[in-house]
Amino acid sequence: MFRLLQKQYLALFLPTLLACSPIASRGEEIGFVETYALAKERATVLPQLIPETEDYYYYHVMFYQSTGKVADAEAMLDAWIRKHGETQLAQRMLARQMMLTFSTNRERTIEYLKQKLGVNLNHTPPQRDRAAALSTALDGNLVEYQAVLKRAIETHRELAHVEDGALVDTIPQLTDDVILRAWLARIRRVDIPELPELIIRELKAENSAGFGWAPIHASLTKSQLDQLLSSMPNLLENDRFVHTQLQRLKPDGDSSLADRDIMRAYLQRLEDFVSKLPPSQR
Repeated sequence: MFRLLQKQYLALFLPTLLACSPIASRGEEIGFVETYALAKERATVLPQLIPETEDYYYYHVMFYQSTGKVADAEAMLDAWIRKHGETQLAQRMLARQMMLTFSTNRERTIEYLKQKLGVNLNHTPPQRDRAAALSTALDGNLVEYQAVLKRAIETHRELAHVEDGALVDTIPQLTDDVILRAWLARIRRVDIPELPELIIRELKAENSAGFGWAPIHASLTKSQLDQLLSSMPNLLENDRFVHTQLQRLKPDGDSSLADRDIMRAYLQRLEDFVSKLPPSQR
């Protein structure tokens, strides 16, 4: 604290302290200033001054302060102020005295600086009990990935705040049919092991629009469609499901129906599938 006060004080009073003489500050002809500055023994030139004048007190206080006789400087300062009051020159030397006596009278110097600089140090200190109660570690539940996703879904009851790239990571949170439908409407990947089960769950839920309402339905693989059919045989009555299955029965792009063996295998697959269809689909 004292260092801060000292820096502020020096910034405020240093320009005035550099004015080393009351005579020079009045712009008069240099006289005793030069005599005092050039004297080898400055104590021998002090008697040239007229006693009880400001110059007399000023040079005596300066001499005592510069030679380490702070007690004599203190006494001379007291006499000076009693005689002439706290003049501007006396205040300069008093400021020097306060700096020099800080090591022996800290409280007085600090009070002097507080008064001169208008420093208020009566602020309420921080409550240690409150600080001790604050956490020193970050709660993992606040930043854990799945916890963040769960809070986002539970708070907004939708997936609008979840990017497409994170949709797969939200699968553990798809416990609500409304959110599940929002997920199925956006998902475009078929390489998700849980995908058939999620679709089956939605198709069996109340108010489902049936197979084909979600774009992902048309992208399912043959094995995924078979998994759906195994769980829901009535899908054979769904026109869009039947159409999607028929598309998956076609040979792959590297095969040609001009090849009799490929054509025969394709027709066999069609026959096997069509034979399972209800009369309404034949």
